[in-house]
Amino acid sequence: GSGASRRALAFWLMEFGKAAEADRVLLSVAPEPGGCPVSFARAELEQDPERAADLIASGIERQSAGAFEEIALTELNRLPPLGHPLLDSFAADLSSDLRITVLSQFPDQVPDVEIVDSTGHPLRFDGVSPTDGRLTVGEGVAEYMIRRAVPGTYAVRISCKTDTAFRIAVHGNWGRETQKTLRMTRLVDAVGKETLAEVEFEFAAGR
Repeated sequence: GSGASRRALAFWLMEFGKAAEADRVLLSVAPEPGGCPVSFARAELEQDPERAADLIASGIERQSAGAFEEIALTELNRLPPLGHPLLDSFAADLSSDLRITVLSQFPDQVPDVEIVDSTGHPLRFDGVSPTDGRLTVGEGVAEYMIRRAVPGTYAVRISCKTDTAFRIAVHGNWGRETQKTLRMTRLVDAVGKETLAEVEFEFAAGR
């Protein structure tokens, strides 16, 4: 099958805990000239943090510009070795109350992602919300981060022109010792906008 269909298969294998099988599928995907590198998806499957960092770094070296680089560097920032050469000029403290990443099975298509924060404000494309939540969107990938989240529900919505599988990661207390991560695979039909995930954020002591 195509690289996109293999990514979708790998996303579903991840959903059902078939990490080794998912990695074999992703390894069979030929490198694309642009878009979100397959190594970024493979990093989720890597148990060794240093190897995960190497996978992310290799993706940055292949696609070293634009939104993907920014998102990948944020991911790399929390992984050892902390002295990775790609982080020389990058901020060391990127902790945040909430971080959400979205990977599309189509690495060269910009996902139409919308984040609705706890105040009801919708945020699309690259931008900053009144509560300082930041949405970054690039080919095959999107990221939402908010350092000091307002308590309440945050919704992830996506629109598609064709049926598309997405791999979503929701990180609470990103970059902190108390970080918790929820990952999921979702299919969006080509019928309009769908809500893929809703996150309830509450203040935690000692933030």
